[in-house]
Amino acid sequence: MHAPGPFEAEVLAELAPTFAVREASAAGAPLRVIEGGSGPPVVLLHGRGNAATTWFPILPELARAHRVIAIDLPGFGSSG
Repeated sequence: MHAPGPFEAEVLAELAPTFAVREASAAGAPLRVIEGGSGPPVVLLHGRGNAATTWFPILPELARAHRVIAIDLPGFGSSG
């Protein structure tokens, strides 16, 4: 998993403690998962050429009523 850049690190710090970053894997490739909130789950998948950072502006609002899981798909963002 790649280290976040300064802007991303700042946003992740603002989202804590509601959101945490963890590592998962799919087919042996490491994936970065940003997860937080509670309630019915919502999984956020970004489009081609993006990353889970696409969802930063709406994560807090979604987390008010949902468990939010935003994933960096393989080869994008901080995933391998």
